[in-house]
Amino acid sequence: MSRRLIAWNVRGIGNCDKRARIKRLLQMKRPSIVGLTETKWDLCDQRLVVSVSGCRNVDWVAKNSVNSSGGILIYWSTNLYRKIDVWEGSFCLATTLEDLTSNRQFSVLIVYGPHDRDSKMIFLNEVAEFCSSASVPFCIAGDFNLVRSHDDYTGAARSTEMMLAFNETISEAALIELPLSGARFTFSNLHESPTFSRIDRAFICTDFDCLLGNCRLSALERVESDHCPIMIEWGFEERLHRYWKFENMWFLDESFIANTSEWWNCQPRGVGDLFLFGQRLRMLKEKIRKWNKEEFRKVDVRIAEILAEIKMLDGKEEDGPISVEDRSRRDTLKYDLDKVLLMEEVAWRQKSRENWLKVGDMNSRYFHGVVNHNRRRNFISSLKFNGTPVEGQSALKAAFVEHYSAVFKEEKKVRPFPASYGGVTISDCERNSLVRQFSEEEIWMAVRKCRGDKAPGPDGFSLEFFKKCWDVIKSDMLKAFEDFFIKGELPICIAHSFLCLIPKKESVIEVKDLRPISLIGSVNKIISKVLTERLKPIMSKLISGNQFSGIRGRQIHEASLIANELVDSRRKSGKPGLIFKLDIEKAFDNVNWECLVKIMASFGFPPAFQRWIHGLVSSAHLSVLVNGEAAGFFKIGKGLRQGDPMSPFLFNLVMDVLSMMLERLRVAGLITGFCMDEGNRRGEVTHLLYANDTIIFCDADEDQVMNILATIICFQTVTGLRINVEKSKMHPIGSVDNPDRLAAMFGCGWSYLPTVYLGLPLGASPNSVSVWNPVLTRFQSRLEGWRGKFLSLGGRLTLASSVLSSQPLFLGSICKAPKSVIGKMEKSLRRFIWSGVQDKGRYHLVNWQLCKALKKEGGLGILDMASMNSALLSKWLWKFATEKEAWWRKMISIKFPNPSSLWKAGQIDGRIGCSLWKSIAKEESCFWKFAVVDPGGGAWVSFWQDRWNHGMTLGESFPRVAAASALPQGWVSEFVSFSSERGVSWNLPLILSLRGGLKERGVIYWISCQTFLLVRFHVVLAGLCGRRVQELASLYAQCTNACVARSFREWRISRSSQYGDRRFLRKLMDLLGCSFIIALLPMTI
Repeated sequence: MSRRLIAWNVRGIGNCDKRARIKRLLQMKRPSIVGLTETKWDLCDQRLVVSVSGCRNVDWVAKNSVNSSGGILIYWSTNLYRKIDVWEGSFCLATTLEDLTSNRQFSVLIVYGPHDRDSKMIFLNEVAEFCSSASVPFCIAGDFNLVRSHDDYTGAARSTEMMLAFNETISEAALIELPLSGARFTFSNLHESPTFSRIDRAFICTDFDCLLGNCRLSALERVESDHCPIMIEWGFEERLHRYWKFENMWFLDESFIANTSEWWNCQPRGVGDLFLFGQRLRMLKEKIRKWNKEEFRKVDVRIAEILAEIKMLDGKEEDGPISVEDRSRRDTLKYDLDKVLLMEEVAWRQKSRENWLKVGDMNSRYFHGVVNHNRRRNFISSLKFNGTPVEGQSALKAAFVEHYSAVFKEEKKVRPFPASYGGVTISDCERNSLVRQFSEEEIWMAVRKCRGDKAPGPDGFSLEFFKKCWDVIKSDMLKAFEDFFIKGELPICIAHSFLCLIPKKESVIEVKDLRPISLIGSVNKIISKVLTERLKPIMSKLISGNQFSGIRGRQIHEASLIANELVDSRRKSGKPGLIFKLDIEKAFDNVNWECLVKIMASFGFPPAFQRWIHGLVSSAHLSVLVNGEAAGFFKIGKGLRQGDPMSPFLFNLVMDVLSMMLERLRVAGLITGFCMDEGNRRGEVTHLLYANDTIIFCDADEDQVMNILATIICFQTVTGLRINVEKSKMHPIGSVDNPDRLAAMFGCGWSYLPTVYLGLPLGASPNSVSVWNPVLTRFQSRLEGWRGKFLSLGGRLTLASSVLSSQPLFLGSICKAPKSVIGKMEKSLRRFIWSGVQDKGRYHLVNWQLCKALKKEGGLGILDMASMNSALLSKWLWKFATEKEAWWRKMISIKFPNPSSLWKAGQIDGRIGCSLWKSIAKEESCFWKFAVVDPGGGAWVSFWQDRWNHGMTLGESFPRVAAASALPQGWVSEFVSFSSERGVSWNLPLILSLRGGLKERGVIYWISCQTFLLVRFHVVLAGLCGRRVQELASLYAQCTNACVARSFREWRISRSSQYGDRRFLRKLMDLLGCSFIIALLPMTI
């Protein structure tokens, strides 16, 4: 039976008329429990409660106000509940109730959080105390006067410290927050320019979720108060007709593969086309559905039957000895129980999509909790369509079908296209590769690369089915591909897709807050994957270097790096500029198919491949999944389906039109981009793209703004894509005189930097702690305490490692994490890992440094965040040294030139800025301790500056010799020559500085390097090393300190050990370490 609890900060109930209005509003929702805060009533009585509730069959508890401030009242229907106990704190009031229908007990805690910081900490401690002492399931609701993240409010900034403290309390208490529907914020100050916040919340414990069924939270209308009432519902039954999905647990049944082969082969065979393949899948689905119902049966029923039979045998044994057959039967039942429990775990894991955690550790309860959590988050109870609220499953289904039918309807099928696109064309060899016959190996590799546990499309079959049953269906699959090769289109049964609606944010209010993702059929996905694998190798050739999405060898962080370096250079130049962040409205959904085909033709794609692509996208039919229930069936007239493996690559082809247009503007001098080297106008960039995330750089000039706007209009006309200028943003840099006018010309809003681009900071100080606040919030949300309560220690370690290797590393790959941030993250990790230890949740049983040690060293192998952060930043240095043709590297080389080395960037400007490369460059000293340049032929390796012979660079090891070199920036090939006959020959050209004249020892050194010199002078030379040699040949043969240049020329080592032999440096140091050479090296004044 459904139950409702309403929590509401009413801002006083002393006025009779206000109580009457509150009573009417509450009676409309028929709550069984009500919790009112800030009653401002210093003495509550039965008369007051009846006047608010409108019913005499109520019981209540109250916390009176102090000096007309505060006050909490909880009342409930005595027809439904009986009071068991009461708990009271300074800012909280709780009551334990017993449901008279089910005899289940639970507690309700209503809170009214204080305003000042010290009291807030006391309040959080009270909440933690209640949670730790609760002996029955409970829920918490009310006005917390706290927010969890910066997204929970508008207006002035709030304390990040209190957010972290609030989140830590929630995590330690293992609370589950109920997602709010119906409103984004729950409080408004109701001013002329109001500020909003979400300070009214509701939480449940894990036992409440398991005991009382589905729970939902919704915000009601804000009347009679500046707070919205929030309503929790639980115990309701969902009567939804969800579509059939293949269960991977069926593979654990030994007979399933054999049965599948029999069912598949017994079906009538036809011409072997795609339509027949789809029909055979449909008939196979019916066979599996019947087998599951009659033979396999529900897992929970099988578990109950096995346990009942084991219990019967145990009871029989208590009455007397049992037979050998009964003992054997019990052993078999226990084996079957383990097997069925594993099946249950596999089923719940598949539903939860928690792929990081493997099965076999009995984590079914955790997977079940995740499924409930996801269902609450994704459930849509009401939504606004064009400002009109819609409630109820039937009304929502009709509204969604109407909305998305309009979204995917193309109003203008034929669009103009530039006469000369000017793009790169593919070669004949590449054309032939695109349209070659489909092979079994190619199709199988595509199947293998697809994730087997992803959500299936309308046919219900996961890709795991195709992997496990490949031998059964492969011959028919090959025939289906042959049919597609000839016809180039898909039948409806194959092209049908579901449109799954994923919330973009926590509180979904309007339809625009949902992201439509297509769940395409399994065969459709395999065909698309095969074509995608053919297209991938040539994309880097076709798409301009400004696009970083979906192109092999390009990464999202490279776009962020270039953007920040451009902003840093422009700021330091003092020249004003503008950045436009464009919001492309429903980017994938608005692509015009005819434009796509024309773009492919301009790139030189063969007609057959164009026909295949057009057939894939144009044959699509959609149904909308509303709370898991399919609604509608309509054909689309435009757009690319998100979820199709091919879509990102096709979308890049369309976005390349914008790149081409902006590049033509730059070449014509109609816009001027930002430069890496602003002084010399080198490394100019006008725009960056990551799929549809577009950013444009230009001068703060009205003409350039108008030129960009005109270009965008042309782009929209050609491709069908639309730029939402209202959501786009302008960011001025430097002293821009008229930002309001410039933004108004473009039609967008504006704000100063910093901002966020691609989920990474743009224009912010990379060392700022505020940059990491969103990461900390996400990090803590993934390590919520309720998750740890369901997991074993091994499971918590696995989850901690998964979160550690995903959440902070995205930002940590390009920004140095402050020590305080690392400390907070490690604190959250420690608390989560040890949270499941019974009665020891606050004690960490093993030293954290030992936990971070490698497993082979006796540790747990937990990543050290500081070391990983340094390693990720150092990877940029490796990429810089190895990716010589990468566009981002060329940009960095322009900004930080280093003529003496092709492996390192130049010196960094020490001024404060937003350069991300500055943090990266700080890792150089550490990186080059472990990295060695392979010189190869030596043509591109600096002899003095690069570390190519192990240890330090030669310039660092022998600075005086390097200073005397005639080629201080020379390459290895200029000092070393290779010969098949003589091996390696060395040459060390040295010069003497003439500044201030030559010292006597310098002259002597120069004379000693000559081939012919006075023999009498040999005695002087030899005397420097303690030997008397009368002949020049003897001098060169016997004096170990004779001449560095001669030693380089005549020293021989083999090619194989040329740079790997450490004896090279040792011998060189011995040669240069004697008194004669040391005395001669300092040759300058």
